[in-house]
Amino acid sequence: MDNRPEAIAQRKLQEMANSSPHARQAAQLQMIANNKSDSLIQRKPLNSGVLNMAGENHDKSDEFRIWEAEYTKEKTHGTYWQEDEFKVNKPKTDVEEETVSVFGDPKILQMVNIIQLNTKDLLDVVIFLGRLQKVKATRFNLPLSRTLVFSNYKLIKLHLPKMKAFGNVYKKLKPQAQKELPKRPEYKKACDLYIQFGDKFYDGFVAGIDQWISDTSKLNENEANAEQLNKAAADGISFISMGNQLIVMMFEKELVSAEENQQLLDGVIFARSEAMHNAATEGKNVKGVWKVGNTHVKDIKDGGMLKSVSPDYELMTEDEFLTDFNKWLAQSPVYQGWKYGMGVAHIYDWSEITVFEMAKEGKFDDMVEARKNPGPRPSYII
Repeated sequence: MDNRPEAIAQRKLQEMANSSPHARQAAQLQMIANNKSDSLIQRKPLNSGVLNMAGENHDKSDEFRIWEAEYTKEKTHGTYWQEDEFKVNKPKTDVEEETVSVFGDPKILQMVNIIQLNTKDLLDVVIFLGRLQKVKATRFNLPLSRTLVFSNYKLIKLHLPKMKAFGNVYKKLKPQAQKELPKRPEYKKACDLYIQFGDKFYDGFVAGIDQWISDTSKLNENEANAEQLNKAAADGISFISMGNQLIVMMFEKELVSAEENQQLLDGVIFARSEAMHNAATEGKNVKGVWKVGNTHVKDIKDGGMLKSVSPDYELMTEDEFLTDFNKWLAQSPVYQGWKYGMGVAHIYDWSEITVFEMAKEGKFDDMVEARKNPGPRPSYII
């Protein structure tokens, strides 16, 4: 195997290309090396005079965000924000001469979005619980009763981790949304409804289903008797009423189609996109890059929010942002720091001295030589 630094770096780059979240990044770097990217992706450099809103898939590693922040600083002399970090000053309600600082992506709408992402799980779980009503176990139909109980138990169990995880996010966002509400009174109705729904959903329904899953898991799927099966079914059925109440609270009816549920979710996402567009318009003179989800960029472009061909701020897709970024990255000390620093010195954290600092201080040659030759190594080489 070729162990020259250049060969090691190339192998590391190949490993990077084969693993998420780096796959698209490495592929585009390769296109740049082959001089093919300009013909495939429209070039759109950062605008140093206004706010730049750029799309992404939210799969960036911490290292890539460090590099994107350095790129932002160099090209705009401004700040780099992730989706939920950008804030803007807006006129205070009824007091035009005063302003309040608010999140461009409102915490209230983030909370609403998190809850709405779980409504499909709610609808599915209520359906599975309803099937337990067919369980009438006797010693003569144990195989069928076991199948009914455990097949639906397994389906419900599949939904539980996501619901619990989203519940944890909801509980983090809830106090933030309540704190934000005085500054965003236009969201009061949505905030009140979703907090009422969220508390009942996560603290009542999901917590109860979690306990039911735990209790049912103690039964032996091949040996459970009629009494155990009937109790498990009855305990699960007891949550149907609560589930239906939640569905009516959210949709104002019990029977909801997948299309109707998706329409509600799309409406929540579009409301976030609209809030981001308004914030970017109000904060158009703030220098830097605000990374938001690709869906929001698409909403702004296709949803009739733009009054002209170009908004007051700079709006770009993920690919438009990455075209110039990847060219910069391929030539910058940041990327060279990963390629020769982390690749050769096997440094996978940023604790003692960052790779970017190594690059700026010109320590790559020292690093490579230290790994080739015996003797004491610099403290920053593992």
